[in-house]
Amino acid sequence: MGKELQHHFLKIQSPLGQDALVLERLDVSEGLSRLFNIQVGFFANSRISDLDSLVGENVTVSLGLGDKAGAKERYFNGHVLSISELGKAQHSDEGQRYQAVIVPRAWSATRRVNCRVFQNMTSVDIAKKVLGEHSQAIEESLKSFSPYTLPYCVQYQESDWDFVCRILANDGLFFFFKHAKGSHKLVIASSAKAFEPAAEKEVIFRTKKKGEAHISRWLVSSQAATAKWLDRAYNYSAPNDRVDEKTDGKPAGDKFGKQEAFYYHGEENRALESKSRAKQHLSAQINDTSLIEARSDLRSLGVGLSFGFKEHEDKIPSPNEFNIVEMTLTARVPLNSDGASGANAFQFANAFQCMPGDKDIVPKRRAKPLIPGIQTATVTGKSGEEIHVDKDGRIKVQFHWDREGKNNDESSCYVRVAHPWAGAGFGAQFIPRVGEEVVIAFLNGDPDQPLVTGAVYNGTHNLPYSTDGDGKNRYGIKTQTVKGGASNYNELQFDDTKGKELVNVQAEKDMKLLIKNDQIFEIKNDRSGKVLNDDSLNVTNNQTVKIDGDQKITVAKTITLDGGTSITLKCGGAKIEMKSSGEISIKGSVITLKGSQIKLN
Repeated sequence: MGKELQHHFLKIQSPLGQDALVLERLDVSEGLSRLFNIQVGFFANSRISDLDSLVGENVTVSLGLGDKAGAKERYFNGHVLSISELGKAQHSDEGQRYQAVIVPRAWSATRRVNCRVFQNMTSVDIAKKVLGEHSQAIEESLKSFSPYTLPYCVQYQESDWDFVCRILANDGLFFFFKHAKGSHKLVIASSAKAFEPAAEKEVIFRTKKKGEAHISRWLVSSQAATAKWLDRAYNYSAPNDRVDEKTDGKPAGDKFGKQEAFYYHGEENRALESKSRAKQHLSAQINDTSLIEARSDLRSLGVGLSFGFKEHEDKIPSPNEFNIVEMTLTARVPLNSDGASGANAFQFANAFQCMPGDKDIVPKRRAKPLIPGIQTATVTGKSGEEIHVDKDGRIKVQFHWDREGKNNDESSCYVRVAHPWAGAGFGAQFIPRVGEEVVIAFLNGDPDQPLVTGAVYNGTHNLPYSTDGDGKNRYGIKTQTVKGGASNYNELQFDDTKGKELVNVQAEKDMKLLIKNDQIFEIKNDRSGKVLNDDSLNVTNNQTVKIDGDQKITVAKTITLDGGTSITLKCGGAKIEMKSSGEISIKGSVITLKGSQIKLN
């Protein structure tokens, strides 16, 4: 196919060669923080034998900005998403007409759905990592803006694309695509300062079609909006301090009254975020009321570009700068009967939305995918540690869906643990140990706010008591010594088997009992005990022992009784009394002394 068939208004460069295809139609749709979509219709002098080989290939469409050959060009670059035949061309026996859809490299991010955890990264860092895995080139235009470092950020059953769009938007960032011959970049921006002047940076607004290219439609609108926003979050480390973010704006429609929108977001310290959530809500809403609808035949205008007026049918606005945020454009080059581009039949038009240059570009926040129910996860920690916990009793876990976690102390953020009772320095405390399976709930369904609510047994961690026979009647608490084995434990066990009811207590080593006042107990049958080493009792005041029956004391060696003042043995009318002075008194109606020898001194 000769070069004369490619008209300078509209060209396409593809792996088939610079002049292998002749464009006759171009439709482009682009906007802030979304994928662009390019649809082209073209003619090939012979049938393309392998359409599959073109899918995914890099192609560039060039649009001439002037009416003469050699004029500057504007490029639209992307990758072929789909291509299909439209049938034979009327002017050729062998020629075929085709249509194709061209998208950015990042389109593949819409196809991959993932569950993964990111820690201590900014939204921009995460976006670059995720989109980099899809080979999407990225450029930053943050203009001294420093994104907030996200301690913990979860992508849960969300496409890579939706995830990236969400975290950028929720950090107040937007993006657009910048095209060049053979390549394109995704530009992440923090403000309208990222917009560059279009090649036609000074334009004319004229409703009548005459003369040079111009804007032919310019529609300004106004709309009422919510005037007050209040966002509240909860910071567990300062539970008595409200984390409130509020803002009060002056959008149009104050006559409706300043209605307030209030949102609660759960356990987050929003004060640390890079941008106020409430302010972002308000600014994004005001953006919607500031949009201007326009149409033109200006070929250089596009999303991410700005322009001003050199001539206006009514009055040149102030400020005289506008940023394009949304656009659709169409270009047509009808083919002649011989298949060549019509020299005088080029058609071009666009429709776009723009905002005054004094309005900042603030994206709407995007909702997270929620986890409405509960999940389980495995407790993790440092290698060799059986219990990994911080000063607040929080633990680390690895979710079963996390394919990148290493089952260590970096598998998650620190997760708070629910206990049966939690007071100020009192309550119940059970810290889950590494390897145990715990139940996770999510505050407000937010994947970024996990909470351990309990623990469950599994095929590796069995129940402490058998459920066979009477074993199922046993309940209790059984621990295991840290760094110990199955035989090392403390236990409080209850057996509710009828006729065998039992409370069993085991202390693996020592047992301490402190009673700050009285101890009263009653045993309605026998008591037996065994001390395998020493036994001592220290009574500060008096001790009284009353036995209604007999008392028998058997000592293998020595019995020593030491009374500081006196010792008295009494039985009926008989009495023996020893005093500290050395005096011994024996009284009785009859006193009998027997011995092989009796010495009286």
